Amino acid sequence: MQQLITHPSLRDRLTAHYSQLLANEHRQAGLLWCIALLVAASYFGAYLVSYTPPVLYVIAILAIYASAPPRFLFSPRNVLAGFHMVFYGLPVMAAERYRDFDFSDRAVIVSYLMLITSYVTSYVTLFHAETWQGGKRWLQKVTPAITTSYRNCGMLCLMMTAAGVGSAALLIQASGGLALWLADPAKAFLGREGGGVFYLGFGLSLGIACCCAGVYAAGSRHWLLLVLYLLFICACGPLLGGKARVFATLAYVTLPWTFCASVMSRSTLILISGLVGSFTAITFLRNMSWMRADDFLGYALNYFDTFDYLVLSVSDFEPSWLQTLFLPFNKFLTPFGVSNNAVFYDMSNWLTSVYLPHIWAFRCTVQWPVETDLYLSLHYVFGVPLLMLFMLGNGLIFNMAVRSRSVGLTYVSAFASFYMVAHLRGSLILWTDFFTIPYWIFCFYLLKKLRMPELGNLAPAPATPGTVPLGPRRQEVMPRHLRMGVR
Repeated sequence: MQQLITHPSLRDRLTAHYSQLLANEHRQAGLLWCIALLVAASYFGAYLVSYTPPVLYVIAILAIYASAPPRFLFSPRNVLAGFHMVFYGLPVMAAERYRDFDFSDRAVIVSYLMLITSYVTSYVTLFHAETWQGGKRWLQKVTPAITTSYRNCGMLCLMMTAAGVGSAALLIQASGGLALWLADPAKAFLGREGGGVFYLGFGLSLGIACCCAGVYAAGSRHWLLLVLYLLFICACGPLLGGKARVFATLAYVTLPWTFCASVMSRSTLILISGLVGSFTAITFLRNMSWMRADDFLGYALNYFDTFDYLVLSVSDFEPSWLQTLFLPFNKFLTPFGVSNNAVFYDMSNWLTSVYLPHIWAFRCTVQWPVETDLYLSLHYVFGVPLLMLFMLGNGLIFNMAVRSRSVGLTYVSAFASFYMVAHLRGSLILWTDFFTIPYWIFCFYLLKKLRMPELGNLAPAPATPGTVPLGPRRQEVMPRHLRMGVR
């Protein structure tokens, strides 16, 4: 395996091609704005008649999405639309727990008005950020060479895997030992207090290792390595704990194939199958002591209860100022001896202790959405610009990742897209942001010289001057050894 020479002209042509793909999406801006105004008018009418059925929300989500659908699978708009559909659309229509809901109740109407405002403004902001064509000087600085040795990628993979395995061993030792984890994974995971640093090191190291493993396997065509890492992640499922964490880690391995894949592709089907599979497996593993097969569907539907808690907070609280927004900063008091029982550093922790003290006694929480945070801290309305600023950051990171094909930016963008769900189902500011953002900076600099392999999993773009066609005659544009690296 050897380092090849850089081809700046070819690199510029590929960058121009990916920029053109995003520019083609921007042509849908007019239709998106028209549909957004139509949705706003529909909900204004629903407010006047005091009735906001969930079917109207589902139609609004689909209409906004269909007016400007993203080309790429890992677009934050897919995460946003999927989250709102899964948590506030389909379950509210179909789940048994919502059958007695009165959709003409004031709290329900206000909740849906906040949700639709969040969705429309976030989607429009993400659309314009993702299709932005500026920042060309910055783009040149972060775009790696068109060819690179995969030796460094393999070494990073091994180093991060070793760090992850070491952290996992220390976590198991600090939280009851291997026997407890094998006997009752859910109890062991919930009782990991004292091993937080090891859990953090395990998860973050494993993410980088899996990303490097995927890039190395795609570039050097070592498919056995890909299979081994997929099996390794499945084995680490109980240690990762959350369903979302397992799915995200699986997704990091497949980034060379899925990040810029078409939404309507085989890669999408595989990724969605992985999401459903990891959700099913982790739900069963964490509840296998009592759950039977016929209990699974009912329990799974009950998982999507965030709308309940949004309505509850609107019913019991008046909009106010700064009740929850800065709670995460209380985390800095913990090293100085302030007990976690006395000071809350998470909105959901505080509200769980108020409404469900028996759950909080075990340090378990249920999640209130970001709309509750904005409602209790900024009268909601004044928090919408901050939500748009948050979405702007996510969209720009994705934009630069697609155009530069940098492994560092690609991994950070994928991480940020998954992490977006934690903010949407939590607070605008999370205490985990205090180590997550420095972690992103570290990952960018660690991986910035690596370039994602060009695997031909994109649909051809229209023939436009300055772009590189990615169709059947692609080999004539870029030789195979330049696309895949050298063994």
